[in-house]
Order: sequence, then structure tokens, then C-alpha cells
Amino acid sequence: MKDYILLIDDDPEELLILQEIVRSNHLEMECRWLPSIELAKDAVRKRMPRLILLDMNMPKVDGLETLRQIKEEEYTKLIPVILYSTYISDRVRNLAKEMGAEAILQKNSSSPNLVELITRFGGNHSDRMGIV
Repeated sequence: MKDYILLIDDDPEELLILQEIVRSNHLEMECRWLPSIELAKDAVRKRMPRLILLDMNMPKVDGLETLRQIKEEEYTKLIPVILYSTYISDRVRNLAKEMGAEAILQKNSSSPNLVELITRFGGNHSDRMGIV
């Protein structure tokens, strides 16, 4: 079973973009999409992702609240999270860093930036989780 990136975003078309970036750069990872933190919590309990790519602007629960929930839960707090959105203010950028986001990236940024972040943070994190 391949490792996977979990995309939490209210726009399912973002999954197609992510899949194309992963495929065209020969990254050995699956991409999964879920539209909310509520659904993501159940999925993560069943199978831990290597990386979470998180949209900032979502209905109901926004990206910062989702990030807070991810970083507060014992079983998810060590999963690397990249906040990924069309626009991120300096205030939100600073808050996200303080809350534990590994990186913040605008959706209109070039895919090499995203590929580099996936490669850097999507590697084996079992050592950070106390798993050998």
C-alpha cells in the first residue's frame, strides 16, 4: 500500500491538480481528498497519511481551526501539515506557523514549490511518532 497525501479542501478539483503534480513528478504517493475535518478524522484513524495539504478557506470549519484540531490530537499532531490556499494574509501566515504548520503555500505558486514541500515533509515520519 502506497503512502498518501491527504488533501482537505472543499473543492474536489484540487485533487485532480494535486494528482497531476504527483504523477508528473514521479512521486510514489497516492492522493486522497476529503472536504472536511470531520471526515478526515475518521480517515486518519484508519490509515495515517504522510502529509496533510490543508485549504485555508473552507465553509463551516476554516483552515486554522482544522490545523488546531490536527495539532491538538495525540494521533495526528506529528503529521506534517501544509496550509495551501489562494490567498493567505501575513496575520494568518504567522498564526499558522505558531500553530504548527510546516509550510504555507499559495495555490497559484509554481508546482516545483509544492513538489519540494511534498518531498521534504512527505518523507517517513514514523520516527517522530515513536514507531520503529
